[in-house]
Amino acid sequence: MKKIIILSTILVFVAVSWISARKRQYKYTSSNAAWMTISSNKKKALNYYLDISKNGDAIYRTETKNKIITRTGSVPSQIAKDFFREAKNSESSVAENSKRTKLIFYKGEILKISFYLSGELRRMIAPLVNFGEGFSYAFNQIQKLSKKLEINETIVAFIAAEPLEDELLDEFIEDAGKDYKFKLIETTTLRKTQPLLNAIKQPHRLAPVKSKKELKAIRQLIRKEKLYGLRTLFYISTTRGKFKCLLLNAR
Repeated sequence: MKKIIILSTILVFVAVSWISARKRQYKYTSSNAAWMTISSNKKKALNYYLDISKNGDAIYRTETKNKIITRTGSVPSQIAKDFFREAKNSESSVAENSKRTKLIFYKGEILKISFYLSGELRRMIAPLVNFGEGFSYAFNQIQKLSKKLEINETIVAFIAAEPLEDELLDEFIEDAGKDYKFKLIETTTLRKTQPLLNAIKQPHRLAPVKSKKELKAIRQLIRKEKLYGLRTLFYISTTRGKFKCLLLNAR
């Protein structure tokens, strides 16, 4: 009887902790975070983005042909910590398994993940199955909880920055011409558009644009500085390097 009471108490505590975490307001953190996209070449596959911090704060954005949904909130911090531990332990597994996998022919889920390891920003791209059993379990736990987070109706958009190198650089040169000269945008100017600065500091991460005022500031910067591109896809040169920037819908 005593064991049953103890077990019931633990279950109630876990449930209360989850409900409390789920309703806690999401806060964008600049460090102690991991962000990832999961995509597949299969027909009708769901492509999604997940951003998780060590304290459990999370963004879960799903995109299909007809619908975009953004969920925000928090998952229990212990589950988030377990995920980060497995992510750091997965490097050797990814390196070994990726030798046997050709991405160009792979039809399953591809995971692109960025996270900090010993203060250094790391990025890994590989089939999800290559990350090992421990990571897959922790990842599935986070994903299941993220699907239950509340739908966010306040984030206006997201902005992401990708370093202009390799294939992206080749595409840009083909479009703009090899003689195109970038104008350097100083950090003092970027500070006027904080979401864009956040995106440049952490490549591939979706930085929330939280208001129409912030979105307007980004578009004004594009026009004023005559940045190459469009309203939703443009290129910029900064003291941190050159980037391809994307404005994405939040819903």
